[in-house]
Amino acid sequence: MPRDAALLATLQATLAPHAATLTRAPGATIRPLPPTDSIASRRLGDVLHRLRDDAAPLELEEELGRGGMGVVRLATQRALGRKVAVKQLRPGAGDEPSALRLLQEAWITGAVEHPNVVPIHDVDFGGADGPLVVFKRIEGSPWSQLLADPGEVRRRFGIEDALEWQLRTLMQVCTAVHYAHSRGILHRDLKPENVMIGEYGEVYVVDWGIAVSMRDDGGGRLPLARDVCGLAGTPAYMAPEMMAGDGAQLGPHTDVYLLGGLLHALLTGRPPHRGATPLELALDALRADRELPPDTSTELAAICHRALAPDPAARFESADALRHALQAFLDHRSSDGLAARTEARLVDLLARVATPRGGFEEQLEIYRLFGECRFGFRQALESWPGNARAAAGLERATRALVERELAVGNHEAASALLAELERPPADLVERAAEARLAAEAERRRVEALQRLATDLDARVGRRMRVTFAAVMALLWMALPVWRLATGTEPESYASMIRSPLLFALVALALAVLGRRTLLSNAFNRRVVATVVLALFAQTLLNVGSALGGLEMIRAQILGHFMGLCCTGVLAVTLVPRLWPAALTYGAGFLLAMARPELHGAASVACNSIMALNAWIIWGRRA
Repeated sequence: MPRDAALLATLQATLAPHAATLTRAPGATIRPLPPTDSIASRRLGDVLHRLRDDAAPLELEEELGRGGMGVVRLATQRALGRKVAVKQLRPGAGDEPSALRLLQEAWITGAVEHPNVVPIHDVDFGGADGPLVVFKRIEGSPWSQLLADPGEVRRRFGIEDALEWQLRTLMQVCTAVHYAHSRGILHRDLKPENVMIGEYGEVYVVDWGIAVSMRDDGGGRLPLARDVCGLAGTPAYMAPEMMAGDGAQLGPHTDVYLLGGLLHALLTGRPPHRGATPLELALDALRADRELPPDTSTELAAICHRALAPDPAARFESADALRHALQAFLDHRSSDGLAARTEARLVDLLARVATPRGGFEEQLEIYRLFGECRFGFRQALESWPGNARAAAGLERATRALVERELAVGNHEAASALLAELERPPADLVERAAEARLAAEAERRRVEALQRLATDLDARVGRRMRVTFAAVMALLWMALPVWRLATGTEPESYASMIRSPLLFALVALALAVLGRRTLLSNAFNRRVVATVVLALFAQTLLNVGSALGGLEMIRAQILGHFMGLCCTGVLAVTLVPRLWPAALTYGAGFLLAMARPELHGAASVACNSIMALNAWIIWGRRA
């Protein structure tokens, strides 16, 4: 295409002069070729001649600020064509001591070459009114203006969290001061007015006019701290040791105090010291307690109080240690904020637990609120394990729910909640343990009652028991019926002894065969045992009667009395509805005793009523 051909021709013409560089060293920088245009070359030549002939490298312009002995003016540095700030002595203050102080400020500032310190470009000794100190021009405003107007921070830098921005500004000041200390320099006049904020948020520590050196550089340029013998600094911010005017007491701890004063001004909007007279200011500097806004974070308040401690040994050991503490606070701040937001849910939880309205929905709402509290406080503690606010909130929420669970008797849930706490409250642990023991005792009592109810439940093993009773009733009834039908009587005691003994063995055999159900609870076991014991007792009665020489008919009649005793015991202890059978055996005993010839009929009648009575009780529901 014509357009592509034109582009290719242009590229070839542009790249041709640099073919060697592109081939041998494609990573090297290609420098622009000297201008071939005669007008451009002539213009550059004119600039070079003017700079060579210009005897004044600086073109002073309007005044930017004025201090005690100096004036700061805007200027153009002709050699570089840039705007700079020039500090010079005020008219009439051009004596040698003043000039020396200005130069010492320049030398100290030059010694602290740091990104957060305004760099010095040059010192010009050719001025009629003394030396000219050339600084980088800062287009910005003192930090004090931004502290007084947080809205300006948001407007200029788009910052929503003004506190974090201000703290990070202070951290940059700490960095500059710590670097100065590493070079042996103390600032001695740190205050918001001496911190400049550039248009893009740059932070500069300025005005090193009363700074001193803690070590001698051997050149005599820097003022030494040991030579300080008078008051210097800003009274509203001065460290207590500065009030004495003794340089031997000064050290990095002095600037740490001043940094604490910056933090105090950041939090309160005013300097740390107040007083109508110098003496009141000095006495106020000795106070250990500084009043801070009530919404100040506990951690940040502790940092401020420590930095402003009257005793130098109680302060942070360095400006960098203070910076680390501020960074830790910012790291912890999100955790603290999460704990604060979760406390609102905790208030709702405590209110509902204190006045429960009952119901399933209310219970769900309580557990929902507790879940939110537990999640929020745990997240805060995960971010910052030392968050006392979150730890206290988690304990309060857990305590509230534990007390509720204990109140409703749910000791297992209470114990499980307490196990989640690293240090569960001792009183709740004790109450939960007591509730657990009480619940265990109640459980054992209920289980015992359940076992007793099961043991005495006549419904258990009913079918097998009916079968057992039916077999025994048939055997028990068959013998007297046969004797009554045939009119025969036992020929000897041997036959009388064999019959109940045989029946007892049959009963034992049935009990063994149906042991899984017939012997499964106490009721059945007692019924079987009573029957077996009655048969063995009848056997022993017959044996005893034989040994005593009792008439056989009387021994048979005593069998009715044995039936009365056995059925009576069952009626009293296990089966109250057996009373008809017990009464029948009693009546049969009396009838047979009065009319011995009727004992056979009485036996048939008593055994039949006994079988019928047992069938009515158990057989119809078997």
